[in-house]
Amino acid sequence: MYRIAHFALTACCLVSVWNNASAQSPQWLDDQTVAVIRINLKDPNTLGSIDRIIDSLPQAANELKIWQNQLKAIGESIAAANAEELLIVYSLADDFRDQPLWVVPKAKGLKLEPFQRSFAANGALNPLQKSFVIKSAELGGSTILGSGPTIERVKANKTTASQSMLEMTAEPNSAMTVHLTLNPDQRRAAWEMLPEVPAFLGGGRASELLKQIQWLRLNLVGQAPGNIELSANGDPSGIAARLMNIQSQLSVSPGPDAAPAASSFGKLLVEQMSAQSAKTQGQTITWTLPVQATLNSGAADIIENLLLKGDEVRAHSQLKTLGLAVHNYYSAMSRFPSPLSSSNGKSPRKLSWRVDLLPFLDEVELYNQFHHDEAWDSPHNRTLISRMPYVYRFPQSKHTLESGLSTIALPSAAETMWPADKSIDFKDIEDGTSNTIMIVEVSDDMAQEWTKPDSFQVNLQNPAAQLGGHFKDKIFFAAGDGSSHRIKREKFADLKALLTRAGSEPVSW
Repeated sequence: MYRIAHFALTACCLVSVWNNASAQSPQWLDDQTVAVIRINLKDPNTLGSIDRIIDSLPQAANELKIWQNQLKAIGESIAAANAEELLIVYSLADDFRDQPLWVVPKAKGLKLEPFQRSFAANGALNPLQKSFVIKSAELGGSTILGSGPTIERVKANKTTASQSMLEMTAEPNSAMTVHLTLNPDQRRAAWEMLPEVPAFLGGGRASELLKQIQWLRLNLVGQAPGNIELSANGDPSGIAARLMNIQSQLSVSPGPDAAPAASSFGKLLVEQMSAQSAKTQGQTITWTLPVQATLNSGAADIIENLLLKGDEVRAHSQLKTLGLAVHNYYSAMSRFPSPLSSSNGKSPRKLSWRVDLLPFLDEVELYNQFHHDEAWDSPHNRTLISRMPYVYRFPQSKHTLESGLSTIALPSAAETMWPADKSIDFKDIEDGTSNTIMIVEVSDDMAQEWTKPDSFQVNLQNPAAQLGGHFKDKIFFAAGDGSSHRIKREKFADLKALLTRAGSEPVSW
């Protein structure tokens, strides 16, 4: 559930829009809105159902538990403001890095701190994980929260949302709702990017699928764990034919692009959808699926895999961001940051290299708040430990941002890019920057306070014991050229060669 919006935006490739708006559109909805997640915090089953789903996804538990705690804090803030629900809105009118928009209808005196913590921690369900200072505005009886550009765009919006969006946002009728839709231009772009539908989804041209399904809606209803009501609007006969095709495909083989979990879940889904319990009203078909049975059938494995894949994308993004920051630091200072020497390269450090990089990570405001002539644990500087930027916390770490414990390190040893007693130059990386590890994820047990000027002493004889641990059988790192990579367990023996800068060892990774 933590990045359910990322999943929602991916699933948007399967849907299109019904653009016959008759009711007045809230200003925070527009004709570019593709997904809305609506959470009814007044419903006592909401958090219980979410908790049950999270408990079924153990491999992704660390990120999900953080989001779970943030949602509870946000829910308490909303309740204190005498409001009842939260809407998370995604519009292609915004830059991906500025999404999403959060909307709290009928709030009075809403406290922003819980929302700000969520935005800082995970981009507030932003798949690109941008951290920004939250802005807010009162609009049409609702409090809207998001990035500055998004808030200004919404305040100027004159467009109208689709009828299906208006119906979905009228009044809460379930614990949680996810609604997906595309307008005609977005639909056309979707089938151009994905012309063919995977076989396990029935195959054929994506354009045909997008004509068959106008919008999708998922409702979480009933007492925890509850039921999932899945509604599809479009061509009922076309949808039925596609279900029969999917059933035929699954009876033969799940196909090379579908895991066994997908096959198991797909069979349950088709069986449930083919049952007489499906309800048809006009062009909308609704199926009711028990949450627990759906999760047990393989859906939990599929969701967990999607979440972990999303975290891996974020891991690569963070490492690339840090690699670029190190290179920009070098360009500005004509030297690499030293793990233990200060920025002048001579005196001992008072603050970590991570603090030195802040201006190159768009964190100038935070950098200026440090007292650079004081130690990292001075009374003033200690107050900033809990403000660790998200790039210094690796996805799936059990440590929260507020803990200030970083799972990103510069591997230090005499033979690496980061000897503790001196700063090297590019010419000293004789193995080549693309074959030398510059930044690496470390295990939670090896996490360091992000402001403390400690060097991470890597054990070159057994580096795998200190590194990784956030993704099964994988270790992520950024090379000296700023590129990001992952190395799998069967290649862990190459870690020593990758860590040393001038060993001339062969590397086969």
